[in-house]
Amino acid sequence: MVEIRHLRYFIAVAQESNFSRAAEKLHMSQPPLSQQIQKLEEDLGVNLIERGTRPVRLTEAGKFFYQQAQEVVDQFDQFLDKTQKMAQGEEGTLTVAFVSSSTYELMPRILRTFRKLFPGVSLNLIEKNTPQQLESLRNKQINVGIGRPFLEDADIASDWILDESIVVAVPSEHPWAHKTSVSLTALANEDMINFYWSHEPSFGTFVMTTCRQAGFEPRIVQRTGELQTALGLVCAGIGVALLPASVEHTSREGVKYIPLKKPSPTISMVAAYRKDDSSPILKRFLDIIRSGKY
Repeated sequence: MVEIRHLRYFIAVAQESNFSRAAEKLHMSQPPLSQQIQKLEEDLGVNLIERGTRPVRLTEAGKFFYQQAQEVVDQFDQFLDKTQKMAQGEEGTLTVAFVSSSTYELMPRILRTFRKLFPGVSLNLIEKNTPQQLESLRNKQINVGIGRPFLEDADIASDWILDESIVVAVPSEHPWAHKTSVSLTALANEDMINFYWSHEPSFGTFVMTTCRQAGFEPRIVQRTGELQTALGLVCAGIGVALLPASVEHTSREGVKYIPLKKPSPTISMVAAYRKDDSSPILKRFLDIIRSGKY
C-alpha cells in the first residue's frame, strides 16, 4: 500500500538525484531508503528510477509520478496545517450577533483585537437585538451574541463584559440642553421615545423597568427598533430618549446627551453562548473578552 511517507521518500530522492543526500535530508540511513523506494515500485508495478545511473535519473513514469506526488504531498500538508489551525482556533468561521449600541465603541475594539490575533478566522457579523440573539443561539445559528443580559436559560451561558451608564438624549433646543446632569424622575413629565419591548430582555424593557422603579410610568409617544431612528426622532423634537452612554461616541447634529444624576442606573453588556458549543474559535473569542485587553 502506498503511503504519504513513501511519496516523501521518492520526492527527496528525485530532488537530490542521490540516495545518500536524500537519506541525510530525511534523517535516515541509505539502505532503508533504498528498500522503501524498491517497495514503492513493487506496489506500483512500475520502475520509477533508472538503475545503475549516477546521478539518479527518473524514468518517464517516474517523472510523471514525481509531479503528481508533489501535488498530493502539498495538498496533504495544507490539509494537516488547516486541521491543526482549526483545532487551535486559528482558522474557521465565527458567527457573532450584536446589538446596535455595541458598535459605537465595544465591538470595534473587540473585533480589531481578534482579527489582529487570529487573521485566519472569518467573522460572520449579524446585527440582532437581545431576544433575537437568544433565539439564534438556541437554533445554533450563531456562536456568540453581544447584547444585554438574557433571562435564565439552562442551555445558555453568558460572560459579563461591562456595565454601561445611561444618558438622556434631548433636542438641542430643549431646556435641558445645557445642563450637566438631570435626575431620572424629571423624565416623568417628558414625552419619551423608547424601543420595542416584550417579556424578554431588551433595552426597551430596561427603560420601562427603570422608570417604574423610579416611581413613574414613562409617557411613551413613539417606539422604534433602531437606535439611529430614535436619535432622528429626538432631533425632530418628538421626545427625549434614554440611551446607553456609548451613543455619545457618535455625534448627531441637533441632539445633546445629558448624564443622569447619581446614583444613576446602568445596564450590562454580556457575551452569551451555548454551553455545549466546544468551538476552539469561540474559546479564543471569549478569552479576549474575559481578559479585558481589547
